[in-house]
Amino acid sequence: MPEKNYYKILQIDPSADPEVVQAAYRRLAQKYHPDANTSSDATRWMQELNEAYEVICDPVKRAAFDRQRADRKRRRAEDQRQAEHERQQKAQATEQKRRQEEAQRSTEDQRWAEYARQQKAQAAEQKRRQEEAQRSAEQRSRRMSQRAIVFGSIVVGLIGLLLGQLFNIAIIAGCVLGIYYSVQLLPRLSEAGGTSDQVSGGFLLLSLIIFLLLVIARVVDVMFNGPIWPR
Repeated sequence: MPEKNYYKILQIDPSADPEVVQAAYRRLAQKYHPDANTSSDATRWMQELNEAYEVICDPVKRAAFDRQRADRKRRRAEDQRQAEHERQQKAQATEQKRRQEEAQRSTEDQRWAEYARQQKAQAAEQKRRQEEAQRSAEQRSRRMSQRAIVFGSIVVGLIGLLLGQLFNIAIIAGCVLGIYYSVQLLPRLSEAGGTSDQVSGGFLLLSLIIFLLLVIARVVDVMFNGPIWPR
């Protein structure tokens, strides 16, 4: 049940003098008396006026009512302060929880960002190493190709040089063989009592052998170096 405020019922200020209280009571009693007011609540209103006037017009009861009213006001103020304190505590707890959650999310975001950065750095490093290995392989391949080309060029040059000098080698070989066989054959023919015709036949045979060697050398030289006749 709500607490009654007799000052509000009498429509006066709490510091009003007894004369003011009496005048207010008379004015309201004339207004709400059942003989003058036909409202169904007139009797109840008149009872509340009488109860309020009985307390406020008596100095002792009025002082006790003022103390009770002050106590109620103090308790309401304390309750309000307590409620405000609890509200602030709840707000602080909510704010602290929000900050903790935000800090946790920030820490998780930083951790995920660091993880993503590390993954990106590892991928970049792996790509760089692959590209470096690919460049190294290409360089090795180019060096091997260059070496093969140089070696092939040297071999081809040597073969060409040998083939180019084959005709001269064949001439020298033919002359050497002719001289060798002449040195070996003529003394034998002389010792065997060979005639001049036989000696001439031996020289003819040696000449034919030298001629055949020259022809073979010329054919081989033409096959490899083209039809370039010696000047």
